[in-house]
Amino acid sequence: MASPPLQPGEMAVATTPAPAVTTIETVGATRAQWGAIMAGALAGFATTFILGTLGMAIGMTAGKAVSEGAETGQVTTGYGVASGIWWLVTVALTGLVGGAVLGRMARSDRAYFPGIFGTLTWISGVLIVLVLMALGLGGVVSGVGAGGFMGRGMEEQTAQTTAGVGIAAAWVLLVSEIIGLGVTVLAARRWGPRYSSEHEAVIR
Repeated sequence: MASPPLQPGEMAVATTPAPAVTTIETVGATRAQWGAIMAGALAGFATTFILGTLGMAIGMTAGKAVSEGAETGQVTTGYGVASGIWWLVTVALTGLVGGAVLGRMARSDRAYFPGIFGTLTWISGVLIVLVLMALGLGGVVSGVGAGGFMGRGMEEQTAQTTAGVGIAAAWVLLVSEIIGLGVTVLAARRWGPRYSSEHEAVIR
C-alpha cells in the first residue's frame, strides 16, 4: 500500500522492520524432557551392564589363574583394589555415555538445563540398578572383585580382612557416586543443544 503524501511542513522518517525474535516453548522452562532423560539413563545402565559383565569375566579368569600358590590375604587385597578401580572406571564411563545421550536426545526448541537434567538422568539410572538388585539381578555390577573372590572362596577370609574390605568398599561407593553424578552433568553440558544469544535471553 502506498504511503499517504506528506503534508506541508512534515518530514519523512525512515523506518526499519523489527528484528525477528525466535522463542522457545515456555513448557520447556518448567517441565523436564523425560524422553531424553530416560534415554540417557538406559544408555548408562547398558554401559554398566556391559562393563560389569566384562569385569566379572576378567575377575573370574584371573582368580582361577592365581588360586594356586598365593596367600589368601594377598589375593583378597589385590582383587579388592582391582574391583574398586574397575568400578570407578565403570561409573565414569557410565556417566559419560548417559550424559552424552541425554544431550544429543534433548530437544533444541525447549529450554535445556544440563545440571538438572543430568542429575535426573543419574538418579533414574541409579533407580534402575536398585530395582534390579532388589529383584536379585544386580550381581553383574560387582565387577572384578566378585570373580576374584569366587576363585578363592569367601569362607577363607578372616573377620579383620572382611571388615577392612567393607570399609574400603563404602568409601569407593561414595566416591563413585560423586564421580558418576559429576561426569553425567559435565557430559550433558558438553553434548547438549546449543542456543543463540536470543534463545538464552528468552530462557533467562
